[in-house]
Amino acid sequence: GLGNTYYGRARYDDAERELSRAIAESPDSAPALEALGRIRLERAITPDQVSAARALEESATRQDPQDPEAWYDLGRADLRLGHARTAIGDFRKALALSPEHAGAMHEWERALRADGQEAAADRVAAAFRRQSLRTREESRVEERVYQSPNDWNAKARLVELYLQSGKVGLAALLYRQVKEGAPNHPALPRLTVELNRQLAAGTA
Repeated sequence: GLGNTYYGRARYDDAERELSRAIAESPDSAPALEALGRIRLERAITPDQVSAARALEESATRQDPQDPEAWYDLGRADLRLGHARTAIGDFRKALALSPEHAGAMHEWERALRADGQEAAADRVAAAFRRQSLRTREESRVEERVYQSPNDWNAKARLVELYLQSGKVGLAALLYRQVKEGAPNHPALPRLTVELNRQLAAGTA
């Protein structure tokens, strides 16, 4: 925790020292391995330094395969080392765990282009633009709902945006509010079908 605090304050030498201590005491600590790998990757200049940072991120993915940040940073290291095809796989794993990970989406596009997959890169770029637009709209509608809790049109739209983003829990919470507060809202039938579909998929 102290290492991450130092990192957040751009005190990288202090962050490296504390994270190295954490790893010395707990060599299998995935958060410490991931954080130290990220710092060293950002400070790396030579290929050997990038490789050393990559080794830490690879260890982090072994200790916690469900951490999207470790896969993301592993992909960044692989891409810097010229291993575009390997990086593509890393970014796909990061996005499978965190579909809204903007950094992984952007770097995935770069890796595809580096591997000569221009058509696939164009599709990813288009998806990234759609995701960015949706994220901006989501923020605006969230603010509207915060300011006007009984704006059922805004709440219904936010349910739709959450479902598009895979935020099923938040969508279900708001859906119940719309259903109770505006049971005849015209968007409810469509939202009901999509919410039930995603809930069923999540329990399958």
